[in-house]
Amino acid sequence: MSNVERVQDARAAEPEVLYAVDGNIATITLNRPERLNTISRPMLAQLGQLLLQADNDPDVRAVILTATGRAFCAGLDVGSASSGTGIGSQSDADGARTTLDLKTAPPTILFNMEKPTICALNGAAAGYGMDTALGCDIRIMAESAKFAAAFVKRGIVPESGGTWFLPRMLGWAKAAEIIFTGRTLSAKESLETLLTIKCSLFVRVEHRIGLQRGHERDSFHGRRSAGSRRRCPHRIRRACAAAAADHRHRHRALRPQGC
Repeated sequence: MSNVERVQDARAAEPEVLYAVDGNIATITLNRPERLNTISRPMLAQLGQLLLQADNDPDVRAVILTATGRAFCAGLDVGSASSGTGIGSQSDADGARTTLDLKTAPPTILFNMEKPTICALNGAAAGYGMDTALGCDIRIMAESAKFAAAFVKRGIVPESGGTWFLPRMLGWAKAAEIIFTGRTLSAKESLETLLTIKCSLFVRVEHRIGLQRGHERDSFHGRRSAGSRRRCPHRIRRACAAAAADHRHRHRALRPQGC
C-alpha cells in the first residue's frame, strides 16, 4: 500500500466533523479538507448533532465553529450531487423527503442556540458555507479567507439562511448586490462591511481568537456572567424574528387585493 493510499484510508476513518471541549469552550471543526469541506449528507447530520450537543451541555458556555485545511466550507458537495450521489441529487431527493428534518438542520439550530457562537474562518466560505458562518453570532477571518454568495453562479437556490441574514446585516441594497451578482468579498471587505469583527494573518483557534487565554477567556469562563451571556444570543435572534414577523404582517396588509 502506497503512502497516498494510507493517508486516504486514515482520512476515511476520521469523522467529517470533529468535536472537542477545552474548559468551557466547545470547538466544532469541519473535517473534509480534501473536498474543501463541502457538505455531504453525513457531514450535515453530524454538524447538526454536535451543535445540539454543545448547546445542551451545561458545561459549555461558548461554541467555536472552524475547519481544517485551506477552506472553511465551499458549500454543498455539488460534485457528488451532479454525479448522482450526495445532497441535491435525484437519488438523495426521495430519502430527503423522509429523513431531512428542517428543525434539526444546522441553520435552524444555529438560530435557536442559547450559547454564543463564533465562526473562525480559516479560509473561503462559499454558498452554504457562507450562510453557516453568517448564522454564527460573531465571525473572525484569516486574511486569506473570503465570502462568496456563489448560488447564482452555480444555478442553486440560496436556501440556507443567507437571504435572511444579509439584508439585516448590510441593508437591502448591499445584500441584493452581493446575492444577485454572487461576487466574492475579501476578508478586508468583510471587515469594512462589518460581516466580520477581526482579520488575522492566520486563524488558529488556540492562539489567535483569544478565547483560550487572557481577559476573553475569563469572560467566557466566568460563572457570574454565564447565565446572562447564555440568554443574550437567543434574545437578539428572537428580536430579529419578531421584526421579520411584523414585516410580513405589514406586507400582507399593504398588498393589493387579489395579489
